[in-house]
Amino acid sequence: MLRPHDIVQLRDQKLVMRFGLTGIMQSMCVLSLGNYCRLYREGSELRARFTDRDDVIVERFPTEALAENALGVASEALSAQIPERRVKNARWKRWLPWIVSPIILLAVLEGLYLYLASAEEPGSMPPAVGNATKQQELRPATPSPQSATPARAQREPVLEPAKLAQLLGDAVAKGRYSVPYAAHGDQSGRQTLYVFSDPNCIYCRRFDSQLKTLGEKYTVHLFPVSVVGEESSLRIGEQVLCMPPAERTAWWEKALQGVVMPAGEASEACRQAVGDNDQVFRALQFRGTPTILNGLGQEVPEWIPHTAEALDAWMQSGRGQ
Repeated sequence: MLRPHDIVQLRDQKLVMRFGLTGIMQSMCVLSLGNYCRLYREGSELRARFTDRDDVIVERFPTEALAENALGVASEALSAQIPERRVKNARWKRWLPWIVSPIILLAVLEGLYLYLASAEEPGSMPPAVGNATKQQELRPATPSPQSATPARAQREPVLEPAKLAQLLGDAVAKGRYSVPYAAHGDQSGRQTLYVFSDPNCIYCRRFDSQLKTLGEKYTVHLFPVSVVGEESSLRIGEQVLCMPPAERTAWWEKALQGVVMPAGEASEACRQAVGDNDQVFRALQFRGTPTILNGLGQEVPEWIPHTAEALDAWMQSGRGQ
């Protein structure tokens, strides 16, 4: 299966754009350049203005930084008359705020996604004109029947496990993207779990009791996302991440139980942190919430039930060695 990517292409006086990797709407936009056309950014939207009709929304992006980058690429294609442009790899360093080490360069997503450190700016972008669709399938957190011999192969990861483990570890170290759900002295790869969770995901709520049990033995870092509950989950996530790290787990638990968070605790930086988590979730092509990985960067296979017993057995099975 071909992976999505961002394309800006000139064809016979038409500008064809599809931000399949970084946009939200995930559709193709074709603009006729016969009449005067000017591209501009309005907030986190890329728009086109014509002399003979209303403005057109080309694409919506999760952050203004991504919209600005898309505008730059599209404008350059128009002015330079370059037949085909894809969003350049180097631009990703402006988008992915998790990246830390400036000497690391990892080509990901068919060479479009670069793991470059140093960037502290928020950003990363999803696709073009059309209705936004949820891209994640919800995966039950309750036990599902297992076949005697699991024949299903685990999907190939977008990023090799060791580099993904470093990415997640760097994000945790920054202190603003995750909830320190449980901590123990041994935080090695075999004793650490990373979980992407949406507070409005029913399976995440069911899984929480299992996660508590796992937290008695393993170090657990939880990344709040809003891929299911959208704005509602975004508000919860930003409020939790605005709490001091020592209080985040308690407030996350309260949020899962429906307790209203105190007003005035959130900030734009915390909101952006949840948005960045969402973009990493999408860029890594995770299929649903909760998504669980070990400290070695390996995702739990889909056939493993989301129970403390099954996950503990998987962690201790040596599959990550």
